[in-house]
Amino acid sequence: MAMFAIKRRRTEVAVGQIWRTRSVAPGYWEVLRIYDDSEGISHVALRQVDDPTSRKTIATELLLTELGYQLVSDVAEA
Repeated sequence: MAMFAIKRRRTEVAVGQIWRTRSVAPGYWEVLRIYDDSEGISHVALRQVDDPTSRKTIATELLLTELGYQLVSDVAEA
C-alpha cells in the first residue's frame, strides 16, 4: 500500500493575505475571514481578486498544503 505525505507550510493565515491557486489557469484569492465550523475545523472565506463577486470557503488546512495554493502577498503592516 502506498503512503503519501502532504507537505504543510509553516505560514500563518491572516485576513487580507492574497493566495494564488497552483493550476493551469491561476487565480488570486484574498482571505476575508477565518473561522471554526461547528465541528471545530478551521476554514477561510476567500474572495477572487479579479472578480469580487466570486467567493468560496475552504478548509484552512487545504490552504496551507503545497498542493493547491501559494501565498503571494502578506498583510501590509500598519
